[in-house]
Amino acid sequence: MNMGLDLQSPVAFHLTGKRAGAGLAPVTEGGLRPALFARYRDLTALRYDYPLVLLKDAPEGVFLASLSSLIDGALAADTGTDGGRLQAHALRLEREIRAMAAAGKAGSLTELLAQAARGVAPASDAAFADSLARLRQRLKA
Repeated sequence: MNMGLDLQSPVAFHLTGKRAGAGLAPVTEGGLRPALFARYRDLTALRYDYPLVLLKDAPEGVFLASLSSLIDGALAADTGTDGGRLQAHALRLEREIRAMAAAGKAGSLTELLAQAARGVAPASDAAFADSLARLRQRLKA
């Protein structure tokens, strides 16, 4: 085996950035992703400023807000003793609304909230119904 031939391919790659010969294919061609990015595969599970919500009866100059900022504002205004339950339910609803928006669903926040509630919990869940009523009362969009 010739040692010079074994070193030519790595040196050529280092100098040019191109593979010489039929070596390994790029990892991205097979649909593979680094393990560190695995949690970002489903963007609907992340909290970020999408979707945007048009506001009605908003202060002068404010006509748009992100869904996450509206949910955060509703949770900050809550003074109940069971805020942890309300927060958990609100975040589940937010995730469901974000998934619906990513799938192309459109509508008012009230309509999307009702659809998300039907998809997340059964109607017989009294605790969830209470959280939903409190959340609807605080969301003004």
